[in-house]
Amino acid sequence: MKNRVIVIFFLIMLCKCSIEPDGNKINSVECFPEAADKFLYPIVSVLDLESPEEYINVFQLPDEVLKNISTFGLICSFLDIPMISSSYYASSASSSVIRCNRVYPTYNSIIEFLERKDAAKSLILFFDAICFDCLEKQKKINKMVLEDQIYEAGKRLTLIAQLAFVEVLFTQQKVLVQLSYEEKQLVVRMLLLNIEKIQELKIDGFIDPAAIEVMAHIMYNSNYNPVVEYFSDNTHLDINANHSKKIITFAKQFIH
Repeated sequence: MKNRVIVIFFLIMLCKCSIEPDGNKINSVECFPEAADKFLYPIVSVLDLESPEEYINVFQLPDEVLKNISTFGLICSFLDIPMISSSYYASSASSSVIRCNRVYPTYNSIIEFLERKDAAKSLILFFDAICFDCLEKQKKINKMVLEDQIYEAGKRLTLIAQLAFVEVLFTQQKVLVQLSYEEKQLVVRMLLLNIEKIQELKIDGFIDPAAIEVMAHIMYNSNYNPVVEYFSDNTHLDINANHSKKIITFAKQFIH
């Protein structure tokens, strides 16, 4: 099993930035990949919208698009919703999973994504194509003029929110049932690598808020005994900062 996971991982790494799911070219010059058929929302000034309900309605995909867009394109279209890190998605919940779960049912792009038979495969490809090289310039942010600093700070918050929304998709039951045990190990391996990359960048304010929680959910769903026993009295997986080191230790054992 270990060898199979390693082979799958390196095959994906070899194909990175050249994968063409559903015939879509992936553009990895940005932090997140893009699909050629990503839906372009109408130009709308969100400042003119009067309520959260109106905001949500504006960013639904038309029916003719919803059934024809690629699964990869659905992910890209959802993450391209403006102000994804805004107060429209605010929640008192500290859990990234709970917060994202409140948002997913409000958008038909995610509802449709979760019904696709290739949801898990497309999500793995998308997640593997995420590249943090675009954040290198953040190291020079203190040398920018104030206006640019504010712009970059806002961009960083959006990227953090987008990263969480992608990662939490791996905790959805309809995605989990499509993943083999080896693929779950692969996802946990990629989450660990991303945590390491972000730590290496040492960018103030840039974190990975969901990775720890998502790894715990994946391992728990896999009936990985150390994690099941660790959370035996916590059926909702209420994860806080005190659990981080322990979950990372479990994750490193889980992938081998």
